[in-house]
Amino acid sequence: MTEEYKLQNGEGGCFACVNSGQGFRSYFDTFLGKMQYVYVIKGGPGTGKSGFMRRIRKEAQKRGEESLPIFCSSDPESLDGLILKERRIAFVDGTSPHVQEPAQPGVDGEILNFGEFWESERLGSEREEILFLARQKAEGYRRGFSLLAAAQKIQEAKYSLVQPRVDFPKLGKWARKMLSAVVSKERKGEKQICPMASMGMEGAVYLDSQQEMAGEIRSFQPFYGVEYLLLEELERQAENQKLSFSVSPDPVSLRPESLFFPESRTLFRRGAPCMKEGERTVSLRPAFGMPPAECRKRLHRLEKEEKTLFRLSEEEFERISEAHFALEELYGKAMDFSRVDELERRICHKIFG
Repeated sequence: MTEEYKLQNGEGGCFACVNSGQGFRSYFDTFLGKMQYVYVIKGGPGTGKSGFMRRIRKEAQKRGEESLPIFCSSDPESLDGLILKERRIAFVDGTSPHVQEPAQPGVDGEILNFGEFWESERLGSEREEILFLARQKAEGYRRGFSLLAAAQKIQEAKYSLVQPRVDFPKLGKWARKMLSAVVSKERKGEKQICPMASMGMEGAVYLDSQQEMAGEIRSFQPFYGVEYLLLEELERQAENQKLSFSVSPDPVSLRPESLFFPESRTLFRRGAPCMKEGERTVSLRPAFGMPPAECRKRLHRLEKEEKTLFRLSEEEFERISEAHFALEELYGKAMDFSRVDELERRICHKIFG
């Protein structure tokens, strides 16, 4: 990620969804597929879903149990999910746009309906305001997604200029050399989609989870998109060797923007909003040369347009926050949070004893 992103404490967690140039993309299934039991939380904005999961996580931490917080891609201060790793139990916000349902209710999961804890008549009295704010949010998302899609088209135009000039055998050789130090330390496994970057109501955000876990970081300087090609080649070779690693997709194009190998604690990534001490910066220019002058001019114009569209999309997503937090306030006023607390105590007793 580049300096356009704000760095956020990821608490060892990640996102499970991405607002992208291809619209809203959920990767929740890759996290939930190995769970023995999934609690699916239903409820409107401001009904306490995120706070409920944070308190469950706190109980797990008191007992020294490892957990994975999953942050909301639109509101990265909130949680969309929580995984209790040792117990293989997950909690997930199952409301739109990342709708989830237990496959076999009562067997491999259950629904926690926070709608039981609000005063329906009070929400009904605010019907017109709630519907108006919901429309504002939906329109803001449509505009934001349209701008990200336009930025993706600019990226594709850049790649069409760059790719014919890339020495792909050399790219493969670079990737093999970089992976050679990783292969001997990594266990066999599979690829996990683990987003670290998001475009949402706080603008463009990058979680620091992987960079804090990494012992070695190689940061590829942006070079007309060649860095994405190198990351894709690293991904391809790692999959062929059946290594265990995670990939973070770029919020614009969903191409890999970073790869993390947990056993060797090695992170390959495109740029960074904040360099970590000891991070190795890799320039791709010596290996692949400079495009001709006329091509560079075209690329510079395209990059300028891409950055403009990126900033405009960021502004649209930030504007959504006003309607979102107004909705949270309306729903929050209708909630009986003492009943949420009671449910939390019951679930904690069931899980932890």
